[in-house]
Amino acid sequence: MIEFVRKTLALLLCVWVLGCQAADQKVTMKNLDQFKECLSSELVPGIPKSHVQDHLTALDLEYSYVEREKTFYAIVPKVGRYRIIYETSLLIRIKLDEEDKVKNIEYELEHTGL
Repeated sequence: MIEFVRKTLALLLCVWVLGCQAADQKVTMKNLDQFKECLSSELVPGIPKSHVQDHLTALDLEYSYVEREKTFYAIVPKVGRYRIIYETSLLIRIKLDEEDKVKNIEYELEHTGL
């Protein structure tokens, strides 16, 4: 129980201080590194699958889980835009180990447009 409270308080502090962006705050190219740092500090290796789901839901991120790959796929859309031609989104892959605990997190910027 104490561990859960500690992690919950850490999450709230992270959201407030470091800027893990929730639904009411926009992730942009300017604060992208802060967002990634915050997410990586919250979802460290060994965190259970249920905490990953709770965290992604709390951040109001669109995500899915592929059981066969033991991987969460999440997206932060429109973190950047160049005029109206190109948009940049942040793709997040959270891989789990055989015990359904976080193994690692990978980030990738995806550029779409004409």
